[in-house]
Amino acid sequence: MKAVTLAFFIATISPIFSQTVTVSGVEGFTGQFRDSNNEPLPFGSVVRVGAFDLSGDNAATLQNSDNFQEIDALFTPLAESEVGSGSIVQASNTGDTIIVNDFIGEGNTLGQIEGIAAGYLPIDTQLFFWVFNASDPALATEWAIATSDSASFELPAFPGSTTLTPEDVNIIFRGSQDGANVLLAPIEVIPEPSSFLLTSIGLSLLIGRRRRAC
Repeated sequence: MKAVTLAFFIATISPIFSQTVTVSGVEGFTGQFRDSNNEPLPFGSVVRVGAFDLSGDNAATLQNSDNFQEIDALFTPLAESEVGSGSIVQASNTGDTIIVNDFIGEGNTLGQIEGIAAGYLPIDTQLFFWVFNASDPALATEWAIATSDSASFELPAFPGSTTLTPEDVNIIFRGSQDGANVLLAPIEVIPEPSSFLLTSIGLSLLIGRRRRAC
């Protein structure tokens, strides 16, 4: 009975003692995420928040690679259904990533990642935006990778909270800035190995048919 009571007590208080990260952006106030043509990103575009491993040559990979899987392997996300990583609280969003949600107007973003467990990432871990022009990151044709040396871009002490805004960004690995806005950069979409294999098989069959026809 005591064990059950203790477990219930821990489950009841654990959401209180956690970390919260708020993503806030409104044009004319704290900035937006925009595409390479400086147009607001459409509703549903994914804004991933988390940490990158910058050891070794990884910073160069963030700057130069268009391979989603390669960069994703260096990324530790907040939320996204990872145990202890928190959960999304955002209007018009039932998913597990922050999205551009048209807060107040087109292209704006406001949402929180709540209930991040102590120890999921070390306190003061530098947080990044990895922003896409699509609702499925793997299908995006543009993205931005950006952060800041501001203290607001560090995972807060436990318990605690912080607010990340495009306006505070001053370190960009991919993309650019226009005033308070963060602009995405075009990338070369690299097909998944399975898609490449199917395309190769299709081309081989087509070439074979042409040879037989000759």
